[in-house]
Amino acid sequence: MHSEKMIKAAAFAAFTYLPITALAQNDLPVDLSCNVQAQNIALQITTHANQSVAILLESAGGNRMRSTVSGSSRSAMMLSKTQFPVTITVDAAGNTSVLTVADDCQVIQQTPHS
Repeated sequence: MHSEKMIKAAAFAAFTYLPITALAQNDLPVDLSCNVQAQNIALQITTHANQSVAILLESAGGNRMRSTVSGSSRSAMMLSKTQFPVTITVDAAGNTSVLTVADDCQVIQQTPHS
């Protein structure tokens, strides 16, 4: 029984040490997580507002993805590192914020504006 607790503790420690960068800002209606892998980067955007949220993602290569969601929703994507930096524009009820994500998952939030 003692070894079972040690295995659970080791598994918990392994999962909490994943190289993930997360951005959770009170002034944003979304949470962003970023995980650097070999030649790719996994992005996950989770909305937590009950309002409609428009998300525009634009890569350095010119690729664009536009989505509008309501309520809690999650969008996950895998991009090549060559597509970075990416710019993510979040618009909730006319309040717009712009985030820039670098190829090392560093996130820069530009000043939110209405």
